[in-house]
Amino acid sequence: QVKATFFILGVIAEKYPDLVKRIDSAGHEIASYGYRYRRVFNHTTYSFREDVHKSLEVLRRIIGRPVTMYRAPEFSITRQSFWAVDILQHSGVSCDSSIFPFQEAGRQVPASLRVRHQLREGLVEFPPSAVRFLGMSIPFAGGFFLRALPYFMIKTAVGNMNRKNIPVNTFFNIWEFDEELPQLPMPFKGRFLNYFAIKQGRVKLLKLLGDFEYAPIGQILKEEDIDGIYI
Repeated sequence: QVKATFFILGVIAEKYPDLVKRIDSAGHEIASYGYRYRRVFNHTTYSFREDVHKSLEVLRRIIGRPVTMYRAPEFSITRQSFWAVDILQHSGVSCDSSIFPFQEAGRQVPASLRVRHQLREGLVEFPPSAVRFLGMSIPFAGGFFLRALPYFMIKTAVGNMNRKNIPVNTFFNIWEFDEELPQLPMPFKGRFLNYFAIKQGRVKLLKLLGDFEYAPIGQILKEEDIDGIYI
């Protein structure tokens, strides 16, 4: 009975509109994952603008109301593609969740924050949640990190943030629930990141849902005051 935010590719929504309607009618929040799965820094400003607009329009037609939330494939708004923020703002996006708080080459943006904050007037960034550990920012609440880290560490981190009145942004990819995920040929790094502890995805999700309360991002932002912090 938990409600969530679903980031959906426009090309998938066009192919399976009834699936999008089912997600929406179940009370979940519909958000854009772009039209095609293409990292932002591989776009031109023109192609990115077209991709965002098309994805928002496809989803709007299906559910009958505007979609104002966006996440870039592979969290690919980085230093080299930070120009995308202005395009999102002018496209009517009011919440973005595309900036991954992990310190790797090219990933961080100047003064990026690990909690929700304002990117521009009317545009909030709600990044995947992270904690500081040994001088590093570790995004513990989703993807590879959530599958790989011991659950007691994840539960402790979520509890610590909640006690400070900081909501945690937890995310899963759909394929992380598939224990029979086909083993595709790819370099070692890709195999490790995609398949390591794959059976833990569903297990940890159920534990989190039992230990904490969850809601769609839009509902959380309505209930929380966002400090006037800009980057």
